Amino acid sequence: MGTQLIRWDGMISMVTGGLLVVWWILVATLFPTLDPTVGMVDIVGESTWLAFSVPGAVAAILLPGVIVSLYMAQKGMVSKAGQVGFYLSLLGSVMFAWVQIEQTFVWPRIVEEAPNLVDYSFPLLGNNQFDFIYWPAHLLLAVGLFLFGQATVKAGVFPRWTGHLLWFGGLTFGISGIVLGLRFLSIITFGPALIWMGFLQWRDRGAAY
Repeated sequence: MGTQLIRWDGMISMVTGGLLVVWWILVATLFPTLDPTVGMVDIVGESTWLAFSVPGAVAAILLPGVIVSLYMAQKGMVSKAGQVGFYLSLLGSVMFAWVQIEQTFVWPRIVEEAPNLVDYSFPLLGNNQFDFIYWPAHLLLAVGLFLFGQATVKAGVFPRWTGHLLWFGGLTFGISGIVLGLRFLSIITFGPALIWMGFLQWRDRGAAY
């Protein structure tokens, strides 16, 4: 793989990790989940919805490419379990991107047309088509990144501590879509792991191409 492509892969990984960190921080500061007087309809209808949703949507769109990049950096050195984890996390990331795009750009339109679908009761989440994507996306990411991260540690292409951050951060990142309390762990592990591994690629180091 050419040096320029390696550097571009690294840059995209750094941008994706940075956007994930910014996204979760914005969600934590702008999303009044503990205020019982504020409904989901009000939140989606506010201008701040795009402010903290767009970084997440962009990061989600870039994430499949980042996962492929990290796999290619270790091609031939990843265990069978790691390969399974790669495919699971890749599929989960594509599904996750679809979810984020819908939440970011489609939900505001739904609020205008049928606001009862987007409220804390989440009848939208009872929709079979949405459920078919939402829950599997997070579970596939959690399991896939756990396996892929563990394989990254054993492969030794990147520093071992980045592999540990990848599997732990990836696991919490996936589960945080179901258990929101884990989002903080995702902020301080998964995002930084992508940033540092991307930096190593950008420097054309830490990757056996």
